[in-house]
Amino acid sequence: ITEDVIAHLSKIRALKVISRNSVMSFKARQKSLKEIGGALGAATVLDGTVRHAGDRVRIVATLVDVEGDRQLWAETYDRQVTDIFAIQTDVALRIAASLRAELSPDELGRVRSEATKDIQAYRLFLQGRRLFLQYTTEGLERAVGYFERAIARDPNFAMAFTLLAMAYIELAEQGLTVPAAVYGRAAEAVARALELDPELGDAHGTAGYLKMVREFDWPGAEAGLKRALELSPGSAYVHDLLARACWAIERYDEALPLARRAQEL
Repeated sequence: ITEDVIAHLSKIRALKVISRNSVMSFKARQKSLKEIGGALGAATVLDGTVRHAGDRVRIVATLVDVEGDRQLWAETYDRQVTDIFAIQTDVALRIAASLRAELSPDELGRVRSEATKDIQAYRLFLQGRRLFLQYTTEGLERAVGYFERAIARDPNFAMAFTLLAMAYIELAEQGLTVPAAVYGRAAEAVARALELDPELGDAHGTAGYLKMVREFDWPGAEAGLKRALELSPGSAYVHDLLARACWAIERYDEALPLARRAQEL
């Protein structure tokens, strides 16, 4: 839930949202919200709990102004587990409204879009993503299997196709397999992702990155990554990849601010 709310909010240009890797270290709540906000450089923090019993889930979410220790918004959701996607979208929109962030119609449409309606496909995807983020041979190979199973459950799951492509690319980039064996599969997967969801920022970023590492097509890579940045302006990952592309062609004045922005996020 944390990751998906962050992903939704990262699509809103008016908000600077701290990425998953930075916030998850505070999940145990060993510090006060004010201390957490200070450590992250964040003015507001979304706090909450999740209780899961059978086919029901109870989520309590609270948005807090950490400096003034003031509650900006709170809501309790008591729903079926299958409603989890709608809950995540609602939380993101409520946060944006509480922070008076103006959303364009395109941004609103992207926040409201659901990756999948199949809860089992979603679980398989999350398991694959957890393994993918280990960046090990075993983790990446197992992640491929989970993403393929998620796609088998829901053939329209664009984000699963996107991370499947990235898993193949990482296997090649880390020297864990022969690039020629996986780049074609990566290209097919990301093309399918873009066919399913032309507005998916991560898919454009992955397509751009593949152009960079496979074809050394710098203009094509830059175009894909800039489109990804338009669609996901709060993505640390996309900022980092675009910084790498600019650095590779010696445009350091552009690369450095992008890399710094990635660090901030």
